[in-house]
Amino acid sequence: MTSAAPGKRPAAGEAAERPAKQRRSEKKLLRLRAAVQESEEGLQERSKGGLPCAREELRALRARDRLLQAEQGARAREMAREDARVLAEKAERERAAQVESRRRAKAEKQEQKRAASAAARAKQATGKQASASSGSSSSDSDAPLVPPASAEPQAAAG
Repeated sequence: MTSAAPGKRPAAGEAAERPAKQRRSEKKLLRLRAAVQESEEGLQERSKGGLPCAREELRALRARDRLLQAEQGARAREMAREDARVLAEKAERERAAQVESRRRAKAEKQEQKRAASAAARAKQATGKQASASSGSSSSDSDAPLVPPASAEPQAAAG
């Protein structure tokens, strides 16, 4: 077996099994139809000579009933398969939508972080420029006064 869990069939095996089950079901329906036809023919043969035999009537009725039940079961199984397929497609679409939604939310959050970081850097840069220009022009500031000529070579070197 492949990577299927213990006690479970692999997916490919299940896919290969389905047509065989369908073929067996179709063969069963064919056998039942043949039995119905045979019992009805037997009933007609017996009724030619007079009243039909109750046993033959009962056999024909039972054969028809088995055929109807088998056909209904086949239709019900087919409908169940179709319903399961539709539900699986719907679930897959929902999963894909959730994944896309999470991806978008994550990208949006990262973009917000980048924007906030860029804004903080811009604010910090403008704050440094403002403090540097206000520190050099105002003489009553708390910061030590540095002559403008000595501040420029440090900024160019750093």
